Amino acid sequence: MSDFEVTVEAIPEIVEKNLRHTPRNARDRIVTCVNGPNGLGKSEATEQGVESYAEAQALRPVYTNDGTVAQKGEYGITVMNFSNYQPEDLQFPNVTEDVYRQVVSDVLPFANSRWGAQSDYSRDDYRGVLICDEVGKNKQLFSAMSQWVCEGSWGNGEKIPSGLQIIFLTNDATHNSSAVNLTSDLINRVCHVTVRKCVKAFLNFHRGNRALHPVTTACAKYIGEDYVFTQWDGRKGEKPGKPFASPRSHRRNSRIMDEINFDPKNISDRARIHGNIGTLATVDTVACFSVHDQLDELDAMLEDPSAYKEQIRALCVGGANGDTLTAGLIAMLVKRVKLDHSEFAKAMQFFEVMGVDENLATFATMAVDVAPEVADTSAYVRHFCESAPDYLF
Repeated sequence: MSDFEVTVEAIPEIVEKNLRHTPRNARDRIVTCVNGPNGLGKSEATEQGVESYAEAQALRPVYTNDGTVAQKGEYGITVMNFSNYQPEDLQFPNVTEDVYRQVVSDVLPFANSRWGAQSDYSRDDYRGVLICDEVGKNKQLFSAMSQWVCEGSWGNGEKIPSGLQIIFLTNDATHNSSAVNLTSDLINRVCHVTVRKCVKAFLNFHRGNRALHPVTTACAKYIGEDYVFTQWDGRKGEKPGKPFASPRSHRRNSRIMDEINFDPKNISDRARIHGNIGTLATVDTVACFSVHDQLDELDAMLEDPSAYKEQIRALCVGGANGDTLTAGLIAMLVKRVKLDHSEFAKAMQFFEVMGVDENLATFATMAVDVAPEVADTSAYVRHFCESAPDYLF
């Protein structure tokens, strides 16, 4: 069993390459196990890799969970959430009445004779993948599935198609999700990869047609893991059981913010955001949304503040919204300095053009707090000398 730690952006390629391995028989297949904490995008990245593989094979990817059966020229994608099943569901009960629906045998490809009757495929030439989601949450179910894969037949004795690939998606026991410890319990002949949280990988994965709303991207980029992974980092003020700002939650929020009539000042829209990511991340999001609304050219403004004097000074608006915008702007630029100290001098010029001493002092103080080395720069020394009486007072 191989065990590697990767970021989510690597998963599609790993899945696609493993699917290229054509097993000679059911026991020769390579099983891929994607493991990691909740909300990292494991399922989405895995399905992306599966769809890419299918398209490379000139097959149309078809999801079969709704009773659809893949036909010739199609690649069947069956997603089975193990947390929804009980051990007795794996017994394939032989009942004559229609009282008990054989759920598992209806979902698993060719686990009963109806699959062959409904498809152009035979068992021997079937092409597809079974994605076993949350497989580590139920040890009895996981053990049964592992045994089936090794033996090459489902629990009722039906042969597993040799063209069916298997992918496990799960948490590990170390993730506090009531999962089994896969590093010791997993069967052999498995490509086992653990997905770790990484803001850079999160942003790289969400590009192109998966791009997130610019506000989410900005917050993730400049606030970092405290914004994207709060269920593990435990930001101050978030109590156990409160909503958390996971990647999956931010994808939902991106769709909300992309709605034509979305208004962060509207109590209903704000409640929807809060329900996904909790109090602190909502404050960051709403503040950044206000900034984003007026800072389409922030990078250009920082490069040459004097050329954007009117736009910069127009940011000084009164009221609660103005305070939120200013706070969001300062926080965003402080995060830039934390990531790249050379941004400090540019931002100082930006606030000097803005012409509000309180904003300039607030930014300088926060920047030195997160990056003490900027206190030795000429920009900070000049500012401190000019403002020394205020600081000393």
